[in-house]
This record gives sequence, structure tokens and C-alpha cells, in this order.
Amino acid sequence: SKVFDIVLRFRAWYIQTFFSAPELHNQRVADIVEQVRAWRERNDGTKLCTARPGWESISPGYRAYKKTSTRISIDLRDILSLDRDAMTVRCEPMVNMGQISHYLVGRGLTLPLVPEMDDLTVGGLTMGVGIEGSSHKYGLMDDTV
Repeated sequence: SKVFDIVLRFRAWYIQTFFSAPELHNQRVADIVEQVRAWRERNDGTKLCTARPGWESISPGYRAYKKTSTRISIDLRDILSLDRDAMTVRCEPMVNMGQISHYLVGRGLTLPLVPEMDDLTVGGLTMGVGIEGSSHKYGLMDDTV
């Protein structure tokens, strides 16, 4: 819906404006590693999943498995760098296509694959293969990551 899109865009702007800190990338990754280590040491038989709430997902449906799993907080939502010579963008998995598109277009660039939905994340497209309208020419999203 239009209202949902407006809310998500405001949320993305808010996160980018007040919480963006690419320089904290290594610390944030270390925090995730520590959460996984703690889970492994507990050896409680639970499975791992992200702590991402269901409303942030593009896929419909209730995720009951999250109640019985160990949820790992993955706060990786930053674009880290742009290498114009190599034509690569280094970013974290929770960066969405809207963020990348706005970032690149402002610099006169674009991705070879541009998904139709701005809310799709780099991590989600990579894990889900990410077939798009221009995949016949440039390959799947995980081919370009």
C-alpha cells in the first residue's frame, strides 16, 4: 500500500540519518559472531534465525519458527563504500534496493539488475537468488554480488 511504502521510506531515512555508521561495521559483525558463539556454547538444541520482525519481511505469512529459535540481531544496514574503478558497491545485507538505487543514481550510476521492489534487501536477494527482469542479460542477483 502507499501508506506502508511511505512508512518504510521514512523508516529508512530515519535509520540512515541517525544510525548510519559504516565505521562500526567490524564491531557489528563481531557482535553477531558473539551471539552465535553464545548460542553454540548454550547447546540448547534451538536453531538460529534472524531477530528481524515478521512485518519487515516481503514474504507473507506468520513465522512461528522464530518463537522456538535463537534470534540473532543483525543490524547491518549501511552502504560501506563505492569503488568506481572496479564498479562495485560494498554494503551490508540489510541494505535495500531503494537505498542502493538512490545512492548510485545520485552519483550517475545504477545496478545492472534493478528489482521492481525497493524494499528487497541485498541479503534477501542473494539468499533467494533474486531473478529480475534484466536477468536474461546480466544474470541473477547472486551472480552480481
